[in-house]
Amino acid sequence: MDFYDIKPYVRYVEKFSGSDCNMEYLQCSYDHIMIYTISGLAKLIVSDNIYEAERGSVIIVKPGSPYTFVDMKEYKAIQIHFDYSDTDSVERGFFIKPSKASDFKMNKIIDEEIEPDSCFNRTLFVKKCNHLETHFKAILSDFISRGKYFDLRISSAMLIILIDISRTVYSYEGNESRSGVGIISEVIDFIHANYDKNITNDMIAKKFNFHSKYINILMKNKTGYSIHQYILLNRISKSIEYLQNSNMHIYEIAEKVGFSDPCHFTKCFKQIMGDNPKKFRVNKG
Repeated sequence: MDFYDIKPYVRYVEKFSGSDCNMEYLQCSYDHIMIYTISGLAKLIVSDNIYEAERGSVIIVKPGSPYTFVDMKEYKAIQIHFDYSDTDSVERGFFIKPSKASDFKMNKIIDEEIEPDSCFNRTLFVKKCNHLETHFKAILSDFISRGKYFDLRISSAMLIILIDISRTVYSYEGNESRSGVGIISEVIDFIHANYDKNITNDMIAKKFNFHSKYINILMKNKTGYSIHQYILLNRISKSIEYLQNSNMHIYEIAEKVGFSDPCHFTKCFKQIMGDNPKKFRVNKG
């Protein structure tokens, strides 16, 4: 499906906060999710990537991508479940709640494929979209009130948002490739593929032929985290999967995600998640 063929179909809209968001495990959605942060802070883990949601940020999560929120601080957001096409929208108009990742049924996903090179074929995270807040609030209001032509108004507002996000992403990525910042995507891929190994800033700098301080600055500008912080958060993210989906001992999980010392793993896990791994497994497994 070409971008010009996109006709957004919104299935469900809600406003939620950290206090009423009971996300105790990795889950997957059967449709696309767009989340606009109204206020507060939260970390959103999507398929091993970690995003720091703050006021004005927008994230789009693809169907079937495991995700969860952690460390939510006075967080408020608008969440929209949608498809890029309104084909058979009458038949598919019912809303299926996201399910636990381990129980997810891939064959229940129904949506047309976007062009392979489209920015919407992956998880998208865009900061500083405050200028779109009125559109998000209008979508929420129309979905709740369901006045005359509410579905057309919602679809039109969604299309405006998608166009704006697409232009922002392509403009940003074009600037990245010209400035050398695009290399950070490769750094992130390298971290995801080697999180269980002893990765250091110097190792990454040497591999990608950049000064260690400069590549660390680029990493922080793109993700909000230093290389060390990103490696740590990625390891903790992977450990959550093992805690929830295996019976491995804590020391085995620590080694599996790149910690040589189980005590250090437990300390880092508690700093980020608020509980030690054992308690986390009991409470949220």
